[in-house]
Order: sequence, then structure tokens, then C-alpha cells
Amino acid sequence: MATNSQGTYVQFGGDDLGEVLSVSVDGVQVDSVEITPRSQATRDKIYRPADFDYGTVTVTCLDFGNFSLANIGESGDLVIYGSASFTFEAILQTLAWTASVGELQRITYIFKLGAKP
Repeated sequence: MATNSQGTYVQFGGDDLGEVLSVSVDGVQVDSVEITPRSQATRDKIYRPADFDYGTVTVTCLDFGNFSLANIGESGDLVIYGSASFTFEAILQTLAWTASVGELQRITYIFKLGAKP
């Protein structure tokens, strides 16, 4: 069983997440605050990011059996590398597992992201 999908690898806490079927990054957003000085002569507004939500990453893969429900709530480095590369501090927020007779086990991880320290 491969550990990548078309050259995309995913690791959490240093462990490969098995044969990667899909990866999606969702919900990244930032609140901005206006910091335009009142003394500014032009009408141009100046904004600065305030609270930043890094969103979530959903990874679906065929599992090696490295994780269990006991891993829910664990935090660690989430590394995605291949044609696009990301490194985040993340917490394993949810885990879903499915298996059908005659098919490989499929597991879906959802990670809540934070900034990489």
C-alpha cells in the first residue's frame, strides 16, 4: 500500500497517514480591523488582520492502523507535502472509519489547524 496520492504525502505527529485518497483545506479566514489614522488626507482605508482562523484539513486515506479513537484530541505537527506544501500545528478533531466486506478500510481525519510555532 502506498503512502501518497499522486505525490501528495500527509504526516501527523511524524506518522504517515496511509494511502492518501484526498486532502482538502477549508474554512481559512481572517477578521480584519481598520487602522486608518484619522489624520490621513486620502480616502484610502488601511486594514490589519486581527483574529485568524486557520480552518480545517480533511484527509481521507486507506489506513495502516496507526490511529484509533484514543487519538482524538491529540495535537502535533500536520505536514502535507508534494506539489503543495503546508505545515501546521493541528489537533485531531474528528475521526471516521468505514470498512465493507471485500474492500479496504477507509478512514477520514479532520484536523483543526493553528499556526506553526
